[in-house]
Amino acid sequence: MNRLFLYSGFLFILILIFDAYDRDYNKPAASVVSKQVDQSDTSSKQPPVESTENSLSEKTTNSSPIIETLENKKLLIEFDTLTGELLFAQLKEYPVELQSDERVTILDHLTSKYTAGSNIQIKNKSNLYTYSLNSKTSNTAILKTMSDGVSLSKEIKLIDGAHQISVVNTVTNTSTKSIYVRNYEVISRDGKSSASLMLPTYTGSAFYDSEEKFTKISFDEMTEDDFTFKTNDGWISMIEHYFFLHGYQQATLKKQFILV
Repeated sequence: MNRLFLYSGFLFILILIFDAYDRDYNKPAASVVSKQVDQSDTSSKQPPVESTENSLSEKTTNSSPIIETLENKKLLIEFDTLTGELLFAQLKEYPVELQSDERVTILDHLTSKYTAGSNIQIKNKSNLYTYSLNSKTSNTAILKTMSDGVSLSKEIKLIDGAHQISVVNTVTNTSTKSIYVRNYEVISRDGKSSASLMLPTYTGSAFYDSEEKFTKISFDEMTEDDFTFKTNDGWISMIEHYFFLHGYQQATLKKQFILV
């Protein structure tokens, strides 16, 4: 009987070693989801050609991202001034473990290609715009650009007392032509999960609408199927081990990202 317990303990240790090795060295390749734009159909509901493997910064410009930082008592974030894309977000009040100085990181474009962005799409134009930093305080940044008589302004702001990031896109048409504008939202990351065989947790996406309520979508489902849903009232999210990035449309041309 004692020998059985000894063998069981030894087998359990081997499983833990294998699990740690598998998570460290057998990292899955980033999943790619692409959506094509039919330029001949100006009523297309599809956004510009995108891939979750790369960030908006990589697709919008050949230049390296110009990174700036915003910070308040709860959040530390980094964003690209060229696109306004959120590249890094750290929860300052949450240590990764007890007595640790390291804090929980949600967004991280370097280690997991995990980013979020809110941008503008103008009908009949497939490009995403390149901004420049107009002004910046400790918790608010204003980005601006001008194209063909259309002025675009993006405000990125950390909400005091909340793990919440407000992104407000303002469009001013100074041309003589009518334009049709919508927000183009993206939350992207690779398919890597931090869960272990001994402690499985869900890593993937989820959405909410008034009909389906809360629905999970795995990375495999997004890769294999051209998943699309339409709703007038809902939000999208990425979930990982007790934390999720929650994005929803609060008002016209205004985007909220909440990290909890």
